Amino acid sequence: MTIDGYQLSEKLHHGEKTFIYQAIESKEQKKVVIKTTIAEYADSKTKQILKQEYEIMRRIQSDAVVKGYEFEYKDSRLCLIMEDFRAQYLKQMM
Repeated sequence: MTIDGYQLSEKLHHGEKTFIYQAIESKEQKKVVIKTTIAEYADSKTKQILKQEYEIMRRIQSDAVVKGYEFEYKDSRLCLIMEDFRAQYLKQMM
């Protein structure tokens, strides 16, 4: 998979309707996390869920909450571009 403007480096999660990738933004070389729909042109429920996630991230201004950078279609897929805060999965810590 490719996402215009980003170099995908690692798939972090494969869900039922979304993928989550670690990526690098091409212009500024900023590390980000991208949550994107598996299907092109997401169904309305998936669209609504991703939009709510983005809106919550944008409303809460705290260092304890991941920052949402963008929410838009890229290459026919809905993408939520977020801060890469270098967290570790609980499963990896156990």
